[in-house]
Amino acid sequence: MPKTPRGLRLNPSYRLARTRDADPAVLAQLGHSGIPGDYGLLRSRHPGQTVKLVSPDLADFLERLPISEVDALDALGDVGIALIFDDIIQRRMHGRWASGPTVVSPSTTQAIDRTDPGIAAVLESRHRTDLSPSALGRHLYEFGRRPFGPRWVETVGGTSAGALTAWFGLDRAPRFHAVTSRWRHTKSSEWWTWYSTSAPDDSMGWKIYVNVVPESLPRALTLVSELLDLEGASAFKVAGNVRAALRPDKLVIYFPDRDAMAVAGRALVDGLSGLPVQPLPFTARLGVGNRITWGTDPPRGQWMARGSWRMWLCSKIAGVMAGLCGCVDEDVFLDRFATRMSADGIRIDDWAPRAWLFDAPPAPVRERSA
Repeated sequence: MPKTPRGLRLNPSYRLARTRDADPAVLAQLGHSGIPGDYGLLRSRHPGQTVKLVSPDLADFLERLPISEVDALDALGDVGIALIFDDIIQRRMHGRWASGPTVVSPSTTQAIDRTDPGIAAVLESRHRTDLSPSALGRHLYEFGRRPFGPRWVETVGGTSAGALTAWFGLDRAPRFHAVTSRWRHTKSSEWWTWYSTSAPDDSMGWKIYVNVVPESLPRALTLVSELLDLEGASAFKVAGNVRAALRPDKLVIYFPDRDAMAVAGRALVDGLSGLPVQPLPFTARLGVGNRITWGTDPPRGQWMARGSWRMWLCSKIAGVMAGLCGCVDEDVFLDRFATRMSADGIRIDDWAPRAWLFDAPPAPVRERSA
């Protein structure tokens, strides 16, 4: 572990134990099995709070607190920023112990593009104090969805699966065959999905989002199906019901690697250039504008989240925003927001995970309700 600044201590609201001394029921609640005994468990003294699993190195460091070594605060690096921001470690300042976002000096070097749909969603939602963190996470994930109403039902021709099939043109044999001739098809309540018969099951780590307005979805699906004959995708999916077609992430294409995604992305940027855009937050731009964006899912064996990366990301963002709810100045809010997200291995310039986030699972701090 790095050298430590003067005057750091573990927040008295937490107590630290090793997994070798833990109640097996607590470990079961964390969802882990076979955890080595030298990992640490941080438990809040307040009932109903989360239990945090920390790496052996971090547990060793926490056991040495409080310490008074002369060094710069940034010697702790990203882990230190996260621990102080989240009130786990306190720093002695002006004769008192303090922690939280105000103790972390804004120091991000990341670009903050206020025109980015994700940043716009964060700024528009940061005063939603009526929402719990979990509700705020869902709000961010749904941000940009069009409202459902009679005009939309009239556009599609009804609310049934058959009406949507006809609106997409999938009920016409030549069109349907063009989409499905070399793809196996599945249907769920939310999605129609087609899988390439030549792609392995684990070849869907990279994805392109086609972010067009709902009215342009049939045309976009036609163009995508034509381009996919040439571009090496693993799978693609489109909204499977009338309401799902109103979400911004309603047409998604999966690829086995970044190179294949980039090649297809260039073709899609050119092929769909005339279609109106419905921006999708928390994805990275391909080309100019927000019509075609991309994302990546972390390796399934190396993270704890269920569902998509974007869903997990929105939940993480909501937690950071809750910690910054008292930050009035917008510039300071954005700087601290970017700093805290970076400490968790997330780049806000493209909303993608940094590679080191998955180098050695589990990451330094994991948490589950217990």
